[in-house]
Amino acid sequence: MTDENKNLNDPDATESNEHTAGGPPYTEYSGNQLGDKISDATEKGVKAVKSVFQKVTDLAGEASELTRLKLDLVKIKGQRDSAYVELGKKYYALQKMDKVQGFKATFGKDLEKIDELEANISQKEEELERINFSEKLKGKSEEE
Repeated sequence: MTDENKNLNDPDATESNEHTAGGPPYTEYSGNQLGDKISDATEKGVKAVKSVFQKVTDLAGEASELTRLKLDLVKIKGQRDSAYVELGKKYYALQKMDKVQGFKATFGKDLEKIDELEANISQKEEELERINFSEKLKGKSEEE
């Protein structure tokens, strides 16, 4: 009996790696090998997605921090400007009454407030500069 005439339902028939009915040779392919390849591909895909997600998360965190600092800076500068306005109003009133000699007694607290705000502004600007500098460093290291 030739391979072409074997009954597939015949329990005595054996599988052959030879040509069958003029088709390509039968090649055994282990299900484990296929599963391993799918598993490896899936694992690589998951790692790539995790890596991209981590980079996006890091960038979002840095952008959030920058935004927060910039908003803080705008708020503090607004407070400083309000303190300047208040100082100007008091000075103008004293000037009108010809009483400028009481400058320190009248403006002492206002001047201290402005000095505190100026120091706070400088601190926030330094933080922003430091973050911007670290981002530039990151950009250069990623390019290399």
